[in-house]
Amino acid sequence: MNTLKQFYSLLNERTKIETIGLCQKISVITIFSLNRNLQKYTAFIKQMRRYWLYIDSDSSLSITKDAAEPTFTLRDFPNSFHDHTLMVIPDSENMDDATMVSIYKALMMNGKMAQITLMKDKDVTEEDLQKHAVIFMGDIKQHKWLSKNATNIPHTSEQLVQQGFLPEAIGQYAYMTKNFWQDNQSLLWVHSLEGVSVKGDFYAHLKETDSQTTAAIETKEGQFVVAVDQNVNNQDVKTDKKGEISFVLIAEFVGLILVITVILYIILRKRKKNQVKQ
Repeated sequence: MNTLKQFYSLLNERTKIETIGLCQKISVITIFSLNRNLQKYTAFIKQMRRYWLYIDSDSSLSITKDAAEPTFTLRDFPNSFHDHTLMVIPDSENMDDATMVSIYKALMMNGKMAQITLMKDKDVTEEDLQKHAVIFMGDIKQHKWLSKNATNIPHTSEQLVQQGFLPEAIGQYAYMTKNFWQDNQSLLWVHSLEGVSVKGDFYAHLKETDSQTTAAIETKEGQFVVAVDQNVNNQDVKTDKKGEISFVLIAEFVGLILVITVILYIILRKRKKNQVKQ
């Protein structure tokens, strides 16, 4: 800050600035002026020179926006649902008080209630979905908007098994991804199996998990389980394939050696026969 004040003071005195350096280190930006009146800063300038960006009349600054789309995992719960969240429930169902209290409690942050709009599925419009982070409660078949994106949501028995879950043991299931109607918002689907008496506090476990996975279940016995890491599985598959390829190459090499050995044996045997005849 003192350096900035001296810099502006020099400008006011109309001193001739020969070079302006922009120093950036640890997210702190400082402007230094190098001119004939700053000889006493020579030692300091030499030490900081490796952090300098020199600017001349041809220099320009271009700031590009990161075009990467955000991704959401259970680690983002409840942070990504604290502001302007739309909770959608099926038309034919009324959520029991215990469930609603549990999820509202889980969505609280720093003692503050989340800003939640509760709506029936029939009343939801696409515009509503585009404006909020969304939580769908209930069977996927009971939500017309969610059903349209069913192919993007793991919910069949086969898909659940691939995530490491045993379908017969599931009491509640949660899947989190980005909002299908707004990429910068999150979406959570929670399905409680009909007729299952859940013993644990599913939403409290969701809030506490630090896993980067997108799905979790609570078993009928009350155990909280997160999905297996698909990326790890993919890496294992690639490693196994590399191992298989290496084994094939070794087998081919051994076979080639055997063929060469047989050919040499035949050649040497023919030479011996020729020598004997002569």
